[in-house]
Amino acid sequence: MIRVMYGYMDGIEDELINEIANNPKVTNYLDIPIQHGCNKILGSMFRKDSVELITERLEKIRSMIPDVIVRTTVMVGFPGETEEDFEELKANLKKWQFDRLGCFIFSPEEGTKAFDMPDQVPDDVKQRRYDEIYALAEEISSERVKMRLGSEIDVIIDEISDDGIFYVGRSYGESPEVDPRIYVAATEGELAIGDIVKVKIVDCTDEYDMTGVTL
Repeated sequence: MIRVMYGYMDGIEDELINEIANNPKVTNYLDIPIQHGCNKILGSMFRKDSVELITERLEKIRSMIPDVIVRTTVMVGFPGETEEDFEELKANLKKWQFDRLGCFIFSPEEGTKAFDMPDQVPDDVKQRRYDEIYALAEEISSERVKMRLGSEIDVIIDEISDDGIFYVGRSYGESPEVDPRIYVAATEGELAIGDIVKVKIVDCTDEYDMTGVTL
C-alpha cells in the first residue's frame, strides 16, 4: 500500500494523478502540506505554490480521483502575518475543504531566514489563531467524514480497542499515526491483527473517528 506523503502542490501533476487513480498499489490519498492560504505569506515562506495553483490542482485531483482523501498542514504566526492574511487563510480553507487539516505555530529557529524577519507575531496572537484553525478543522472534518457514511471499504486491523469491544483499523483514507481510526464491530467470528476486511461505515463517533461493521 503506497501512500504519497509530504507532497508539494506544484508537483502533483497529471502523470502522478493518473498513476494514483489507476494503480491499485497506490492509495487514493494525498498529503500535501500547503503551509498557508495567502499568496503574500506563501511568498515570504519562499513557497512555489500559490492560492490559484492550490485551487486548480485540488479541483483536478478530485475530478480525476472522486474518492480521494487529501490531508494538509498549515502554519500560523509566520512573521508578517496580519489579521487580514489570517482571515484569507481561513476563507480559503473553508473553500478548499481538506479532509484532514493540521496546524503548527511558527517558532523562530536560529539560523533560518525567518528568525530575523521583521513583524514577528506575538505569542498570544499565534495561539489564538492556532485555536481558530483547529476549531475550523473540526467543523470541516465533521462534514467530510459524514460523506463516507454508508460506504464499503477495505480496513486493515491494527489492534483491539481498550474496552475490548471493537477492533481498530484504517482504510486507504487513514495514514498510520497521524489520521483518525476506524472502530470495527465483527459480525461473524473473530478477527486477527493484520486482517484486511470489508467494512461498512455506519457511524461517526466524533469529528474524526468512524465506526463500521464487517460485511
